[in-house]
Amino acid sequence: MRSFLHAAVDFCCTGSCVNCGEHSPGGEPLCIHCAAECQVVISRPRCKDCAKPLAYAGAHCPFCAAKPIKTFDRIVALGHFEPPLRELIHAAKYHRAWEMADYLAKMLLRDPQVQDFLRETDVLVPIPLHPLRRWSRGYNQAKLIAERLARPFAHLRCRNALRRIRYTPTQTMIHSLKGREENLQGAFALRRRDGLPGKRVVVVDDVTTSGATLAAAASQIRLARPSSICALVVCVADPRQRLFQAV
Repeated sequence: MRSFLHAAVDFCCTGSCVNCGEHSPGGEPLCIHCAAECQVVISRPRCKDCAKPLAYAGAHCPFCAAKPIKTFDRIVALGHFEPPLRELIHAAKYHRAWEMADYLAKMLLRDPQVQDFLRETDVLVPIPLHPLRRWSRGYNQAKLIAERLARPFAHLRCRNALRRIRYTPTQTMIHSLKGREENLQGAFALRRRDGLPGKRVVVVDDVTTSGATLAAAASQIRLARPSSICALVVCVADPRQRLFQAV
């Protein structure tokens, strides 16, 4: 009976893989081959503190060594910003496929490291969008992911503690680290402090590249005096900063 039901779902819910365009059974966003590739991306070794790639599991992290002053106590990521994870995020972010945010959150929840991380978290704070961008996109994918992540944990709360007060150009159009930091100056404001003082707060976003967005958000959250500030993202993009100009 179970095999019959699975076959019926495959027949009625055929779809295309968001990465390669091939048939994906049961309406899944990824075909069998790309789902396997996604697991390869997720399984690559990353630093337990900054989530950036390591040469091998347990290797010394050159990124942490180069930047001893940390914005966050810890950053956790599912994987690197490359196919097929990249295509899933693009679908959620730019193609109005809001259900992809739920799919990405489920992928995060299946990761043992993320599960342990969330058990040690009190509050999730999604990175907000400016109202104009929120209106044009139809939803905030970071908020959808954060709300889905909080659902299985009775102790965990998702709070819209931040608001975006300045409309800024998208970070993807700025190719210098300094420019990205300047673009986010004064972009966020603390919307509400209740539920944050003394709590273990985690900022949630889909992708981090230079870390400027997360840092700008953390600077405002810090005003509420949480006991710790960490970050959880789906992907770390171009962690070696190869795409950035020198100035």
